[in-house]
Amino acid sequence: MSRVWSPRSGDEGQHEHIHSVTPARVYLNNVLSNRFRMIKIKPLHSLKTPEPPQFFMVWVPGVDEIPLSVADYDGETITFIYEVKGAGTNALSRLGPGSYLGLKGPLGKPLNIVEGFSTLLVVGGSGVAPTPYITKYLASRGCRFEVVWGVKKRSELFNLGSIMSGVEYIHIATEDCSVGYCGLASELARELVNKYKYDLIIGVGPKGMLKSLCEVTSGLNTYVVLETIVKCGLGLCGSCVLPNTDKLLCVDGPAFKCEEVMQYLKS
Repeated sequence: MSRVWSPRSGDEGQHEHIHSVTPARVYLNNVLSNRFRMIKIKPLHSLKTPEPPQFFMVWVPGVDEIPLSVADYDGETITFIYEVKGAGTNALSRLGPGSYLGLKGPLGKPLNIVEGFSTLLVVGGSGVAPTPYITKYLASRGCRFEVVWGVKKRSELFNLGSIMSGVEYIHIATEDCSVGYCGLASELARELVNKYKYDLIIGVGPKGMLKSLCEVTSGLNTYVVLETIVKCGLGLCGSCVLPNTDKLLCVDGPAFKCEEVMQYLKS
């Protein structure tokens, strides 16, 4: 049965702000690995400063509007890490310096991070996209943190440390056992949480990895950053409803406590 969504009470001002599309110009659009690219964009008008893990709808004129997590924002330029998957990201990958596009956002809720928290950030697959901005924010809050980065094979890796701030250690896990820990990111995370105490655990990656992470960190302060189909980004169309929950990713997330979305992760 279809459901009709309306703005949440008190959100009307926010919706007025994020309805508008800000024109922007591509500054650079580079290959990071055989899987990921990085695009840096300069907005032509000022943006509201995003907080992780908020995202933008990026409009590629004449093609599509794509939800992309913020990888960095320095007040002048905004950076996104993305994977070419469909028509929209394929068109985005072909935009060179000087090309124009549009930005709508920031969208979603920021993650409330307590100053000084000891944090473990567990990253897999396309979850690498918001990682640099999350670590930048953690560093600004005086948090000590480590990163677990899981990939299927060596060729997906790139120098993640070069675009992150303040990370103490990056633990690499590869499923083909070619580099670092032999196994899944969630399995390596289980070993670390059994050895060390963390005030906060953040998981960003594919649904299966996040389900496993929630299971191995049961009872701990774990948040997961989810991905799903997002069309309007405003909570109006219902495309990003998370099955078996009462949550919309674009307005209630994209970060959730494990217990809020465990039924969705199991589905």
